[in-house]
Amino acid sequence: MKKHILLAFLCFLQAISFAQPVKVLTDQSAAQKIDYLAARDQSYRIGEIREGKGIDFRYTDSLSSGYNYWLRISVNNPYNAEREYVIRVFPSVNNILYYADIELGRWNADTSGLLTENASRISSMLVVKLAAKSTSTMYLRMDLSKVKGGTPRFKPLIEFQQKAVVDKREQLILTVWIASMAVLVVFFLINLNVYLTFRDSSVLYYLLSLIGGMMYMTAYRAYFQVPFPKPVFNFALRQIVSSYDVNRLFTHFGIIFVLYGLVQLTRSYLNTARNLPGPDKILRFLLYSYIGLSAVLMVVNLGGFPLDYYTLLPDNVFCMLILAFTLATCIMGYIRKIPSSGYFLAAQILPMLCLLAMPIYHIFVSFDSEKGAFIAEIAIVSQAFTFSIALIARTKTIQNNLLAKELDNKQLEFELKEVGYVNKLTQLELEKVNMEIQSEKSRNELLQERLETNQRELASSTLYMVQKNELLNHLKLEVDQLSKPHQTNTSRGLRGITSLLENNIQLDTDWNKFKLHFEQVHPDFFENLKTTHPNLTVREVRLYAYFHMKLSHKEIATLLNIDPASVRRAKTRLYKKLSLQEND
Repeated sequence: MKKHILLAFLCFLQAISFAQPVKVLTDQSAAQKIDYLAARDQSYRIGEIREGKGIDFRYTDSLSSGYNYWLRISVNNPYNAEREYVIRVFPSVNNILYYADIELGRWNADTSGLLTENASRISSMLVVKLAAKSTSTMYLRMDLSKVKGGTPRFKPLIEFQQKAVVDKREQLILTVWIASMAVLVVFFLINLNVYLTFRDSSVLYYLLSLIGGMMYMTAYRAYFQVPFPKPVFNFALRQIVSSYDVNRLFTHFGIIFVLYGLVQLTRSYLNTARNLPGPDKILRFLLYSYIGLSAVLMVVNLGGFPLDYYTLLPDNVFCMLILAFTLATCIMGYIRKIPSSGYFLAAQILPMLCLLAMPIYHIFVSFDSEKGAFIAEIAIVSQAFTFSIALIARTKTIQNNLLAKELDNKQLEFELKEVGYVNKLTQLELEKVNMEIQSEKSRNELLQERLETNQRELASSTLYMVQKNELLNHLKLEVDQLSKPHQTNTSRGLRGITSLLENNIQLDTDWNKFKLHFEQVHPDFFENLKTTHPNLTVREVRLYAYFHMKLSHKEIATLLNIDPASVRRAKTRLYKKLSLQEND
């Protein structure tokens, strides 16, 4: 205890000797600004600083970037118990705080800032414990030697706040972040199953917006570097310490995912390409322009050029424009009475207003995420919740459509089966017809063979008759020679032979045989002829049959035992009787 009292007394003496302003920490909740004395560093050690010999500590509100400074701070703890305080310092690049440890009775040193290995969520935070009812003096070494650009002169800012209050807020931020992440993960898993079931593009865009929301909330609260120090790609000293680190990188990615999922979900849900072609083109232009510009800015910042500070305002304005026009598109879809647009508009209003509140807050209030309320978490969670309700309505619509399509498919399947049965029946009938055709073909071939046989027999019979008649005519001529007047002895016998031969020529036996073969080739020929021309004689019928076979006049004359001229005259009389022309 004596050691603690002695250490506090030494700090008090130092404060008096350098006319140090002492801040009494009376506010138990709010952060309190602390005055300080500053001196430019000349490679001093902490021992030299504590002694203060030859070091010109003085009050100033304007320091130059590119140099190192020592700041002396004196605060008074008016309470009857020890209190822990959190110190926040601006600028926080590479700071070292030297303070008296009342428990160990010695001086300690803690570091904070962007370029240190401090793995806390807020890089500018330092923690000290102040003795009860005492004044404590501490020294802060501010290293700004690596600050090359930005504001040439600045005023440091030092704030003290009770650690219990800061811990309570940090616990609240962590609790809200965990709860929000849990809600988003649950919605993500549920809708992932819906997407794998229906493969709906709207659900896919919703999932992308959830991924972007989780990235944005984590980066917005600077949780990506915990528990490891984060890499810093560039930084600059301006009204704030502008830096581009892992959290800023994932903030950009998160915003891109959220806006892409939101805009594409709107376009897919309302089918704006068909229902609202004008707003659809504007949405696509705004979205892809923002993605392209963001990609360029990320590449430039990752390359080491501190461009992020200059683009904070236009970036928020661009986001606000995209969100506002997306909401306007939803309203136009509702006015046009696009199917399910009412559900979608109702789901859009709350998250859209919350999302719009974020860029509006950043534009008109502050870019510091620690000073704002839980607007980001409310916006992302409300978007996940309300959009999930809209997607449930859409899913029911899809289910009804699928059910209707399933019924149509079943009806089509039944009709296809019916067509299949009809085709099989038709096939069987075709096979039957083919069999009948084949049978008829075989029968026709058989008939053709018979016809050809009969034609051959008819031709043979006709030839035989012609040859027989020619022979008989020849015999008749010879007999006629023998029966001349000077051969009186044989004339009577030869006349008998001649008479017999003439009778044989006129026998009906050969005609009947010819008629039989002719009717086999030409069925019902003679019957039809008799029916049509009942006044024809037997000789005329026979003559007509020979004409039908297209025999020559000479052949007919031989068969009938007359001369060809008689055949022509008989033909003329027959045609007149039949009322036919010669060429018929």
